[in-house]
Amino acid sequence: MKLLRIALPSNIAALAVLFALAAALWSWSGTDTSLATALNTISSFLPANQTLTVKDVTGSVREGGRIGWLRWQRGPLSVEATDLQTTWALRSLWDGELRLTRLSIQNLRIDSPPSDPEPAPATPPTSLQLPILVEVPFSVERLEWVGSTSLHLSNLAGHYAFDSKEHRLDVREVHFSSGKYRLQAQLGAQAPLDLSAQLQGAVQTQLPGSNQSVTADAFVELKGPLAGPNAELALQARLQPQTDANPARALQAHIKAILRPWQGQHIVRADARWQALNLAALWPQAPQTNLAGSATVTPDGQGWRGAMAFTNSQSGPWNQQRLPVRSLDAKLVFLQGQWTVESLAATGAGGHMQAQGQLNSAASRPANAAAKAASKPGWQGSATLNGINPAELDSRLAATRLDGQLSAQQAPSGITFEASIQSARPASTGPQPTAAAAGVIDKLRIKAIQAKGSWTAPHSSLTRSKWRPTPPSCKAN
Repeated sequence: MKLLRIALPSNIAALAVLFALAAALWSWSGTDTSLATALNTISSFLPANQTLTVKDVTGSVREGGRIGWLRWQRGPLSVEATDLQTTWALRSLWDGELRLTRLSIQNLRIDSPPSDPEPAPATPPTSLQLPILVEVPFSVERLEWVGSTSLHLSNLAGHYAFDSKEHRLDVREVHFSSGKYRLQAQLGAQAPLDLSAQLQGAVQTQLPGSNQSVTADAFVELKGPLAGPNAELALQARLQPQTDANPARALQAHIKAILRPWQGQHIVRADARWQALNLAALWPQAPQTNLAGSATVTPDGQGWRGAMAFTNSQSGPWNQQRLPVRSLDAKLVFLQGQWTVESLAATGAGGHMQAQGQLNSAASRPANAAAKAASKPGWQGSATLNGINPAELDSRLAATRLDGQLSAQQAPSGITFEASIQSARPASTGPQPTAAAAGVIDKLRIKAIQAKGSWTAPHSSLTRSKWRPTPPSCKAN
């Protein structure tokens, strides 16, 4: 009893202190400076390879607020946001829920430069369970993703939720290039991690050889399990003109494919057909095109065989955002981690080209450095040029006709190459250089080149080089 009389007041005092601290913490969490203090405190506890910097922060931990500028970085990966505003109910955490009523960002930029040219094979996930329930409505006015390619989105708005069994994403609207899209996706949190995703949208483009604008409806569906190394996904996609367009001339594409995302060769089977396809309407960095053609991937023994053929009625120079290819026919084989280009024949730039090559996939390469050094090159290829006019590749170059051979391969020390090119005959047609560039480029018109060397970014070295320029033309007075 004596011990109880001594311990009881002590416990009551301890509880009183805890309640007082909790009350003080709750009161502080409602102040207009608590959010800034909390973010600065979090940044000091991040791992050594991570940093978090914030500016112009107002609001409370209890209800949210505004962050004028935020930057999180881990190695080469960085995320930068401006004018981030959020509101939430902190009490929902007591019920095991993270419930936001608003998350809006004016500008969001993600820099994800490729750091490993030979990434390790992806590991199939077994669980995507989260410790709490989540509900987040979001909007991003402008989003820029900079990596191996650049992605620019605008007017992104939607809702994400996790209910302990599955993840649900509903993107009500997003603008990309000349298209407007909506995405709905559900993904199970436990094996087999069933995925069901549908993308719908409308793409604005022009009829070939006309200023008339048409709208094509876009639909993409991806379904299947993600768990396990042999997981297979079924992909269907189509682009088709709306009822007011002429189907014979408007943009159309149809794709069906079976994908294995965790295998070295992701595409098991595919069949694609397209017409009046303008790549720039789907991807702003792509050239303006008018493509008609087909592509297939089919199983072949222990590997796969692929074929692609297309024509392009709007070919033109790269610097005018065109594709300098009028037609292409290629046949490829994938076996034991290696792609082989059995044949590739292309016409364009006033001539034609034939090529062959091999490419070892990253998943098939040895894991240790010593084995990598002794392994075959990652890729190698050769090409034969006949009558290629440089002015049709880039309109700023001098017009001529080039024949020759090119070869290159990837080695542990870098890329080795060899070229032997000579002028065949003067070009009578094709784009001419602009007046500002003609004087300089005409002097640099090349009659023959022989070169052999290597390139290791950002330096190159030549073991043999020889070139002969064509004398500049003279004009009579």
